[in-house]
Amino acid sequence: MCKRSHLFLLATFVLGALSVQGCLDIETTTHVNTDGTILRTVVIKGDSSEIYGDRLPLPLDSTWKREIEKPDSKSFALTATKLFEGPDEMNKSLKGTEGKTLGVRVELGRHFQWFFTTFRYSETWLNFNPFRAIPITDFISQAEIDYWVRHEINKEPFSTKGDSLAMEDASNRFEKWDDANMFADYFDAFLEGVRRLNDPSLTAEYVAGLKDKLFEQSEKYFRMKNMDTVTIILGRVLKSRNVKKAIALNMEAFQRLNEKRAFLEEITANTYLNNVVMPGLITGTNAPTLEANKASWKDYVKFAYFEDVDMWVESRVINWWAIIVTGVVVVALVVLFLVAILRRRRFAASPAS
Repeated sequence: MCKRSHLFLLATFVLGALSVQGCLDIETTTHVNTDGTILRTVVIKGDSSEIYGDRLPLPLDSTWKREIEKPDSKSFALTATKLFEGPDEMNKSLKGTEGKTLGVRVELGRHFQWFFTTFRYSETWLNFNPFRAIPITDFISQAEIDYWVRHEINKEPFSTKGDSLAMEDASNRFEKWDDANMFADYFDAFLEGVRRLNDPSLTAEYVAGLKDKLFEQSEKYFRMKNMDTVTIILGRVLKSRNVKKAIALNMEAFQRLNEKRAFLEEITANTYLNNVVMPGLITGTNAPTLEANKASWKDYVKFAYFEDVDMWVESRVINWWAIIVTGVVVVALVVLFLVAILRRRRFAASPAS
């Protein structure tokens, strides 16, 4: 089922919680093997147009083995699998394309400790937001971001009611950052159109000087994607009838902006579940859910809207062969020691010649 999150900071994900038709349920499972190979399985559920289309949110090229099934009358399921020789090969396959697919970076470490081998696997889901002209830390402190991530990913409860209220205040600043970032792209495109227009009554210097006022007056309508009203407001603030002409002269940039916004709508409409299955016993992880040797993260992509999201898990495998070898060596040493003692006793007990 397609679910929309109403957690704070997410209200702007699809430009005011727009109702998006169609969504995908995406579950990724990564099996880390003791020999260093990595098997990744991606299951994507949705309707036929999405599953058979060419706009899947993950980079799944022709080297992946694909199977499509129809689990029920309303949905299709695509299962894609690929065995990687190691993290380098995996990174090449999962790096993604900005503005078209999500990108992932992975690392795998193995450390031999005779009786045990420890494994540490991590994957970072990269910030996919194409509107990044303004750093989020200009509006929200890193401490506030870290606290909210701990609250949402690790499910740490708010310590006090004041903490909850503080996060609500941060959410308002998040919306302002999000609006300002999108407006920055729009304004740059408009400013280039003004330069191309080359109208003495509407110069680039004049428009740039009114940027803050233009944002203040148009922010609400910009968030609502009511671009006709935004155009009217720009004309009113700038006291110019040539705003539409400037926009038309750089229409390709405005088209790219629309494509970026459509990409965000598609990505944030989906549900996500990421599983990592480790060899041996899990000894540490930042996953909120553990089941035997499987660590799981849910809806993590919402955090990748404003920063990279790191997921890691560590495990330990018993090297039984090392234990057996050590046991054999110890037994052999004990036997040799006992044989030596017996020989000495026999030599001491034998009569002198």
